[in-house]
Amino acid sequence: MNKNRSTRTYLCPQIGIINALGCGVDEIAHGLFSGDTAGLQLETGWLPSDPTALARVGRAQKRASSNPSDNTITPYPSDNAITPHVTTDLSTFSLEKNTATYSPSKSIPALQTNPAPRAHDYQAHYVTALCAVPPHLAYFNCRNNQLLLTALAQIEATVAAALTRYGPARIGVVLGTSTSGIENGEIAIAQHYAQGKTASSILLPPYHYAQQEIGMPALFLAQVLGITGPAYTISTACTSSAKAFASARNLLRYDFCDAVIVGGVDSLCQLTINGFTALSSLSEQLTNPMSRNRCGINIGEGAALFVMQREETAIELLGIGQTSDAYHISAPHPDGIGAQNAMRAALEDAQLPTHAISYLNLHATATTQNDAMEAHAVVHVFPDGIPTSGTKPMTGHTLGAAGATELAFCQLALQHQQLPPHIWDQQTDPTLPTLALVQQTSYAPQSAPHKTHICMSNSFAFGGSNISLIIGQRKP
Repeated sequence: MNKNRSTRTYLCPQIGIINALGCGVDEIAHGLFSGDTAGLQLETGWLPSDPTALARVGRAQKRASSNPSDNTITPYPSDNAITPHVTTDLSTFSLEKNTATYSPSKSIPALQTNPAPRAHDYQAHYVTALCAVPPHLAYFNCRNNQLLLTALAQIEATVAAALTRYGPARIGVVLGTSTSGIENGEIAIAQHYAQGKTASSILLPPYHYAQQEIGMPALFLAQVLGITGPAYTISTACTSSAKAFASARNLLRYDFCDAVIVGGVDSLCQLTINGFTALSSLSEQLTNPMSRNRCGINIGEGAALFVMQREETAIELLGIGQTSDAYHISAPHPDGIGAQNAMRAALEDAQLPTHAISYLNLHATATTQNDAMEAHAVVHVFPDGIPTSGTKPMTGHTLGAAGATELAFCQLALQHQQLPPHIWDQQTDPTLPTLALVQQTSYAPQSAPHKTHICMSNSFAFGGSNISLIIGQRKP
């Protein structure tokens, strides 16, 4: 390690992001601070055992029109229209492959309408707008990578500047995912059997295993950009993309890289929706965190990308705390011991007292056990209270992308000096300790001396995987 290099790491101001709130920081920020849940829609066709069964999902999308001056918000989605879940024919996709390479002088594929493996009859005010996978990488073609490219296009200038300054060998890519492009495998298998083929016969093009391989997203992004530095994917369920920030920081601290593209991506697929259904963890109603009426999660999808570097910017990655309590394969420790220790470890890493944190983004999945655990953990670590909110009613639980997505929300809170509201039915659970939940009426810009300087974001996963991240500006 070069001892002359700083061990402090910073996040560039530009964020690439797409989820159920929209596409790009302007759309996302407008929806986030106004509490817009319209992107969480009911769809049929997700459960093979019952094609008519309903699932509420947060599909990443770009609004056909988004007027930031329009203060109209949708606190709860309309259930008047139910969208059918329709499988399309993969044979319409090209698997052309050549040896062309990407160079920084070439622009990232422009944002364009591109067919996804599954087509949905969107309501009129939404359009599909994902970047296309380059033809020479068509064997990587899947919705997961289209989401990733759509986020990348938003930070193209920052990435190009880093490539020019440091060179492709000194830039890393660390991403989190839990699904990769497994949706393509689901479609290929369904069509395989629909054509009367047997289990012993192989799946043919245009399906390629690279589309769903769990380590694929980072390698794909590195190939798109011509990056030759470290590139790997982390998959630890719902902490995946939060843990990517810990790995990215290490690459910078130990001088493996001068900049790292870091974040996460996950896409909707039957595997996760059926899996959480089997656990009785899904809710047809809008997810309702911290309420006495909470009854489960809504699955979402999305991507969020950052560029992390040692060069100073306005926002520093101040602290990271990780624990693994391994209490149960799917249930959290009821007292939140691992969660408490993760938050305390992040504070210790940042060398900050609890009162220095201005806002806490909760993991807040709206399952009975997770919310109870997290509420108890938060009051133990922050006995004097802290403004908090859970943002999953606006995006759905984006699983492997959740950590990066919600850290992006923290960065937007710092940049806009506004706090994301906690969307729920305001029915307090008497068995939970009281939290200072941010109300929709309190999302106006903060004024001194109440400015938001430092934020913490929690991510918790199956198997007792816990991580807390702290970003912000140190007060002089």
